[in-house]
Amino acid sequence: MKKLIPAVTLLAAAALFGCDRPGTSTSSTTVVKEPPQSTASTTVVQPAPTPPQTSVTVDASKPATETTRQSTTTKVETPEGTATKRDTTTTTTTK
Repeated sequence: MKKLIPAVTLLAAAALFGCDRPGTSTSSTTVVKEPPQSTASTTVVQPAPTPPQTSVTVDASKPATETTRQSTTTKVETPEGTATKRDTTTTTTTK
């Protein structure tokens, strides 16, 4: 038993020593570059468009007119059913 304890201690130390160094080492490094940041910026401000000028001109040389419309609706019976007839009369008077 006294010889077994040093042998087990020696095996345990060897196992621990083997864990400290990996057998195969692989490593990789990925470099990610960020796009350059623009420090200058340009803002274009345009003035608001002005509304168009509206003007009304009355031409006195044209005579004033008055228009009257009269509509008459008549229902007519046909063999296929009822039809609607509209008559419109337009009268224009110059003053």
